[in-house]
Amino acid sequence: MGRYEVRNCDFKRFKADHNSGNYKDKPLGGDRQPVVHVSWDDAKAFCAWLTQTEQAERVISKDQSYRLPTEKEWELAAGKAGYPFGKKWPPSGKAGNYADETAKRDLGETSIIDGYDDGCAVAAEQGAFDRNKSGFYDMGGNVAEWCKDWFDQKQKSHVIRGGSWKTAKAEEAETSARRVQDGESEDVGFRIVLSGPGFRR
Repeated sequence: MGRYEVRNCDFKRFKADHNSGNYKDKPLGGDRQPVVHVSWDDAKAFCAWLTQTEQAERVISKDQSYRLPTEKEWELAAGKAGYPFGKKWPPSGKAGNYADETAKRDLGETSIIDGYDDGCAVAAEQGAFDRNKSGFYDMGGNVAEWCKDWFDQKQKSHVIRGGSWKTAKAEEAETSARRVQDGESEDVGFRIVLSGPGFRR
């Protein structure tokens, strides 16, 4: 699984005209910021394009492919139950990019974690916060992430995991929290998994 979320500069190799846009005049489209305003279908199409591209370039074999992580894979990468930063709420220091005092000052947001200030009003650049014990960055906060799985047996919408820079509630920041969404938004992106021979599925 990718240590980082897919960035704007990565996604623009696939779709040059993609624009992650702004949120209240704060840019979301920086090269090193995670790509947002992408649907589940967009994320799946990126995985198919990257697979085809890297197979043609012989970076990966014909038996390997990129895809979205399953919920189980995402949970393993996120760590044990609780929060990505530990078992206590609220977070302290700069535990991750959540709705904070900076968002209140810069954006006028009212739904924030009182007293918490990570210094980022919107999505942060890749590597701005420490990785977790498993070596993954932003498994909580920054942007929430599309997973491969359906949200439920109705199979109408796919599941999103992880908190985002808009997350202010404890229950939404837990590693076990699940979210459903039909389209794209300013706080949802994705990361990818390479699967094939030698990799667990």
